[in-house]
Amino acid sequence: MSLDNEWASYDWLSDARTLVKWVNDLDSPSLIIIRHSERLVNLSPSDTLKAELTQVGHQMAIEFGRRLSTNKQITILHSPNIRTTQTAERISEGVLDAGGSIIRKEKLDILWGPESEYSKFASLLSEYGFSEVYSRWINEQIPDEVFEPIDHFFERFLPHTLGRLSKAEPNSLEIHVTHDLVIDIAQRKFLGINTESDYFDIPFLGGLGFVKTEGAVQGYHRQEYYPLAFDYP
Repeated sequence: MSLDNEWASYDWLSDARTLVKWVNDLDSPSLIIIRHSERLVNLSPSDTLKAELTQVGHQMAIEFGRRLSTNKQITILHSPNIRTTQTAERISEGVLDAGGSIIRKEKLDILWGPESEYSKFASLLSEYGFSEVYSRWINEQIPDEVFEPIDHFFERFLPHTLGRLSKAEPNSLEIHVTHDLVIDIAQRKFLGINTESDYFDIPFLGGLGFVKTEGAVQGYHRQEYYPLAFDYP
């Protein structure tokens, strides 16, 4: 199967295909916050932490980059994790291969997610599973010293995301490569989308978009525009 056919056929790339088409049609400053490309699934917490991209994950991240408009001035930021780093490298490779321009590519620690006492958090995951721990966390039932509260993380996260978009130049595109939990927080806090029931429905290379037009910022998720869920200059 050709790479073009693979890009068009994988169901898990549906969000990615939509985001690429959307951002290519914009001429205003934009930002996309995406999950890393494909890794193996159903891994233990410790194996998940160090999991790298699959071969297909590498290839489709390159294709993601190749399909971005060559008119964009692109900045790529990524979490320190190996698979987000690999995704950022492959997207950059695709952009450059297509004749596009990368202004900057670098690590951004906050894209890793909320701060935690990893050994204690890993013990909770092993005992209860991620879904139960996640539910407890968003309902403020996890001690702050074990996992950073969602509101505290959001306050730190905001200036590194929409704060950057507010100062962006026309036709610039920022790509932030992160993890499903961070995207869930962004959906919840930026757009007011209650994602508790479909948390695990964030596909590889899928995520959210934001665009600044006429002084206002709008969110974009699965072919729908959303106003921000909070007052923002």
